[in-house]
Amino acid sequence: SENAVPPMPPCAAGAVTLRRLTPDDLRAFQSYRHDPALGRYQGWSATNDHDAAAFISEMGTAPLLQPGVWSQIGIADADTNELIGDIGFLLVADRQHAEIGFTLRRASHGHGLALAAVREAITLLFHLTRAQRVLAMSDTGTWLACR
Repeated sequence: SENAVPPMPPCAAGAVTLRRLTPDDLRAFQSYRHDPALGRYQGWSATNDHDAAAFISEMGTAPLLQPGVWSQIGIADADTNELIGDIGFLLVADRQHAEIGFTLRRASHGHGLALAAVREAITLLFHLTRAQRVLAMSDTGTWLACR
């Protein structure tokens, strides 16, 4: 159907891979999601292990890029497949634009990994949807737009 989006295979983006979240990601996910500095400007807040595991399970199998519904994928180290962050997607109901938000553990900052992951995420959005614009908000509160 017009609304169907194909399942997401892992996508290599240099030193990172974008992939679905799995139950094995719980420990790494909770590690960076409980870092107050990382959560400061995010739309999420730290949760207990039970709720985080339920979220990971849901996002690991939920259809991606359904209009009006946020979905989350993992950012993993390309060599070890260890989860180092995640990216949220929202295809707006009009399907003409999307929003993304991302989190990367602090130990992975400063190596160009977030840039590689976000570039690949935007490429995926443009490839899998009819979106014409992607909006993201940085942690400094500045809106960025990519076409």
